[in-house]
Amino acid sequence: MQRSSVLNGGDFHRLVVDNITELVALVDHQGNVLYASAAHEQKLGYTPEELIGGALASLIHPDDLDQVGDAFAQCATDGRAALAEFRIRHRDGHWLVLDGGLTAIDDGETRLLLVTASDVTERARRERAEREFVANAAHELLTPLAAMNAAIDVLQCGAKEIPAERDAFLDDLEREVDRLGRLSHALLVLARVQATAEPLRLQPVELCPLLHEVAASLRAGTEVAVEVVCDESVAVLGERDVLERALTNVAENAAAHTARGRILLAARRTGKGRVAIEVRDTGSGMPPDERERAFERFYRVGARGGEGFGLGLAIVREAVRVLNGTVEIDSEPGLGTSVRLALPEAVV
Repeated sequence: MQRSSVLNGGDFHRLVVDNITELVALVDHQGNVLYASAAHEQKLGYTPEELIGGALASLIHPDDLDQVGDAFAQCATDGRAALAEFRIRHRDGHWLVLDGGLTAIDDGETRLLLVTASDVTERARRERAEREFVANAAHELLTPLAAMNAAIDVLQCGAKEIPAERDAFLDDLEREVDRLGRLSHALLVLARVQATAEPLRLQPVELCPLLHEVAASLRAGTEVAVEVVCDESVAVLGERDVLERALTNVAENAAAHTARGRILLAARRTGKGRVAIEVRDTGSGMPPDERERAFERFYRVGARGGEGFGLGLAIVREAVRVLNGTVEIDSEPGLGTSVRLALPEAVV
């Protein structure tokens, strides 16, 4: 068999390096780039020519410089070193997560370092989402458990001997057990979707009965009216437990921060194959800077933070995402807040 002329050429190794998808770079002991493979332009937006002669550290996230520096020092001493995950800046300014290793190369006079790295940004995102999901789930599960423990304590302290009080607390326990079961199912559905990218089995969900159930479960203040406005025939494609959890979180958030006025739960067709679901309150409201962060995990918004941990709306965002919908929030300090979900319409 005749050998390819490419294999016989002196550029064979460069041809191989320039056509692999991993990032390959050669740096000197000071961290200056001597060679960068062609993959850098595809992955990071920089041409090899732009990188050569520059300092690799100028692209690394400041918080990751120490660990990368330690790896370089270890490689210079031992000849090999693993690079933990570190962030590197793309040309457009966003950060990618890389994972790779270092190998020392001696050219007879100086020691050079060969850097190989893979883009693991998506894997890091999934792992972060899983960690956030566990934290969100733990908080949501603790809420009904705390209510159940409180009811049990009161019963054990003597309420069980008074029929009226006993029955009231047993009703509370039954309601919280039911809530815990439905919440657990919703969280398991979300976990399955996040872990396997499995699409939900969407079915028509009638909104009027669901909105009335959510409204009836609210513990609003005595000066707060809870209203439902909904066309009896309006429905969305969704998973009922997941949607109920999202709407309940939004409505409970409204109830917790509305001292007087009203909370409105409404649904209407938009005429574009979508249904808009809105929960509007006359509560304390939020300024623009806090509104932009309202869906962040653990972020507690000013006066609306209350005793919560800032997790309810984070689950809302994730639930709406897996339902192929969108969510947005409008708010004005002192006037109230409106949370709007848009979901695919279903015909029933």
